[in-house]
Amino acid sequence: MCASPSLFLGVNVSLASLVDDKVIATVGSEDIIYGQVQSAYQKNLSREEKRLFKLHPDSLYNFLNLYIDYRLKVLDAIDKGYLQDSSVVEEINSNRRMLAESFFFDRYMMGPKLEKIMDRRKWDLKFAYIIISKQDEGKNLAKTAPHRARACLQRALKGEDFGLLAKEYSADSKSAHKGGVVDKYITGARIQKPLEDVLYGLKVGEVYEQVVETSYGYFIVKLLEKEPRKLLKTRHLLIGSLGGYQSDDSLAMQKRADSLYSLLKNGADFAELVKANSGDDESKENGGLFKEYYSRSTGQEESGNPIIAGFESVMFGLKKGEISAPFWTDYGIHIIKIEDIKDPDIEKEYKKVKKLYKRIYYAADRESYLDSLSGAFGFEIVEKSLNTLLSKVDTNKTNLGKEWDKNIGESERKLTLFKFNNNDYSINQFINLSNAKSKLRGFALNKRGIQEACLKLIDDELFSVASFDLEKEVPEFGNLLSEFRDGIILFKAEDEEVWQKKSFDSTLARTYFDSTSSRYVTNYVYDMSEIFIITKREASEVFDALSNGADFDSLAALRTQRSSYREKKGRMGKLDAKRDKVASLILPSEAKAGKLFGPIESGKGYSIIKIHSVEAPRQKTFNEAFQSLAPRVQDILQSNLRKQWLQRVRTKHKVKINKSNIDEIFKYGKSQK
Repeated sequence: MCASPSLFLGVNVSLASLVDDKVIATVGSEDIIYGQVQSAYQKNLSREEKRLFKLHPDSLYNFLNLYIDYRLKVLDAIDKGYLQDSSVVEEINSNRRMLAESFFFDRYMMGPKLEKIMDRRKWDLKFAYIIISKQDEGKNLAKTAPHRARACLQRALKGEDFGLLAKEYSADSKSAHKGGVVDKYITGARIQKPLEDVLYGLKVGEVYEQVVETSYGYFIVKLLEKEPRKLLKTRHLLIGSLGGYQSDDSLAMQKRADSLYSLLKNGADFAELVKANSGDDESKENGGLFKEYYSRSTGQEESGNPIIAGFESVMFGLKKGEISAPFWTDYGIHIIKIEDIKDPDIEKEYKKVKKLYKRIYYAADRESYLDSLSGAFGFEIVEKSLNTLLSKVDTNKTNLGKEWDKNIGESERKLTLFKFNNNDYSINQFINLSNAKSKLRGFALNKRGIQEACLKLIDDELFSVASFDLEKEVPEFGNLLSEFRDGIILFKAEDEEVWQKKSFDSTLARTYFDSTSSRYVTNYVYDMSEIFIITKREASEVFDALSNGADFDSLAALRTQRSSYREKKGRMGKLDAKRDKVASLILPSEAKAGKLFGPIESGKGYSIIKIHSVEAPRQKTFNEAFQSLAPRVQDILQSNLRKQWLQRVRTKHKVKINKSNIDEIFKYGKSQK
């Protein structure tokens, strides 16, 4: 069985568990253990690896106090009875299924499936197949596709040459020409599941004893090779180019390749020869080193790209450090050296396979898994009632017809169609529910269709029953659900204790202003006019004219190009030097009444500015400062309300910090350095 990635952290986890269960505080009757606080620290501060015992003691105590405050508020919410609040109960129950789905199927379905895939990805397989197309059916029953597939299989099992049978039977002419051999190696999650399941159960040289039916057709398969899966890092020297080569160059190319190979055998540096001779410009400067490791079943480690035909077989015939003899491909002559060979990175592979599984297999496996659980929890179709129902409907149609159930009498409707979880479901209930639920619209009115519809009717209840003890079985889920529950009731308690009481306090605002008034001052304000010109040349002409005594208002009325400002003769009025874009172009230290500035680059043009007067900063009045100080006053009020709330709760739920255990935890932390 393949180890899951979490097992790679086993040593650290087991060491940390020595301190995780230590009680570091008590809030009322609730013990707070170090592991709880550590987990909260990581979630709130996104520090996945940082352990609190590695920090300064003040950091742990500061965060512990925050966590204690959180638990006090939760305990008060429980005291207020919010856990019995119908709206809270409804919200928790409605969200439980959503939260439980991933944990349940990860643990009981996807986890084992991924372990099997990862176990298979330790191996590379090569196989041959014969496919009989489902369309390859004649009018004669003896020539139907299933019959031909069985006939071919019997001959293969008796020992006839598989390659010859492939040429005779297979609908895939390309592989048939090669005796059914698939050029590409495969590994776990790289081929259709029915074929993968079969191939990984075969011995090398063995033909599977049954025909494998898939959506593509009927397969007869034979396992040719099974090798440990490896990833290779390779250097490469190319005599030729990635654009190909001319056939009349082949003799000279071969001589050159043989000469270079001779140098390499005598100890020449491979990377240096590549830099001087290789026609592969992409890898040449790197001494021919390919950027990624390569697997013959999954391609390049990161991109998944395959390598050129003919290259792979040579690569995987070499040992680490070994250099190949020159060999030809469509691009020319290659000489390669194996730099490194490694096993697959299990943790990295696991993440990729999990994404692939969720995208391709999850939905179908989920449905199959729930179906498999149904019997264990008492699902049973009453065959006699099912047959009665089938006799009253058109089995060639679906339930989309408005009157599909019109022939079912009152006595038949009372019959129990199926049983589940100690409940009986009548034919009438089945009809009403299937007509009401959109997910059941369109099911076939044949035996299989009705059976599948019955299962779909109970899938919500089935999941609830199957996941009933999930909190106990999967502590991580239990913790998540507890956090979710605490978050809901905490929000309600906070609303009651803080938000509903947080009406604006004008007396507090005035007191706060009096103590902090020096913070609230106005900015520089300029009474100013502007002439805006798009081109720098024209702007310079206007500025020169103004410098030589031209009237600003007259020129502004004629020349400014800012929309609607000609009629205002460029007058912009009083502008805040920090808030207005044009006013901010002038430094307060340079602003003086009557002074002319420009041309200054401004947006998509140039500004010429005249200052009429300057108002220096002054202290704001209470009304002027109100907009700025109001949020801060509200924060103070909110903080005071929380403090008062916590003080009340602390009188009921006493807090005790276990300093001796915290000291032990820090001693442990120092020992791990």
